[in-house]
Amino acid sequence: MKCIHLNIRRAVTGRWFLIAVMATLASLWLSIGSESYYLFDELDMGYEPDWQGILTGALTGQLGMLALPALSALPFAAQALHELRSGAARSAIFRTGRRAYVMGQVAACAVSGMLLQLAASLALVGLLTIMALLAGASGVPVDSVGAALPALLNRMLCAGLWACAGSMVALVTQTASAAYIAPLCLCYTLMMIGTRFFPALTALNPITWPQLTGWLLPCLTALMLGLAAVTLTKEVRKYV
Repeated sequence: MKCIHLNIRRAVTGRWFLIAVMATLASLWLSIGSESYYLFDELDMGYEPDWQGILTGALTGQLGMLALPALSALPFAAQALHELRSGAARSAIFRTGRRAYVMGQVAACAVSGMLLQLAASLALVGLLTIMALLAGASGVPVDSVGAALPALLNRMLCAGLWACAGSMVALVTQTASAAYIAPLCLCYTLMMIGTRFFPALTALNPITWPQLTGWLLPCLTALMLGLAAVTLTKEVRKYV
């Protein structure tokens, strides 16, 4: 557990985590669409926006979901490959053991992706609240935030899934940039296949994943965590 905690702390305190949060916040804002252009004017005139629709639209928007795979992998997905190449993993494994090292790396990869989506979403709520207060409104209602929680939780699961997928591809290809590019390409490929050839299978399109219900998305995320752990274990045995 100590190894997991230390790796998560390294992931969320790094500069790339902050960069990813800011970029994700920008993608969430752009995902709101045209309503973001005149939102402040509406507030200033005393109109009450559809806060639930704004938050849900930001969390499920196509632009934000396309950017999510690469941004979720940014904080920590390539870290395991860097440590194996540099030899830093060797000393860490001698101190903690292979199992603890693998668990720490995979957990930090997934959790950092999830936490950056949470941080960016909270920052969006804070930004909208500040806009509302500056216009003399009461801010974003708690009920509207609560109604958007299912979409946020699914979005966090997607982030963990894509971050682990990026780490796995980077290890297999021995290419650090693949940690960020591969999830984006895979997401776009699945989206095109789903929309063009299997439009009835909405679950095949990653853009619709925040709107899924049931156990499909949690199971896919758990499966990707397991695959990432198996891949890292094999690579660790080669280097150490």
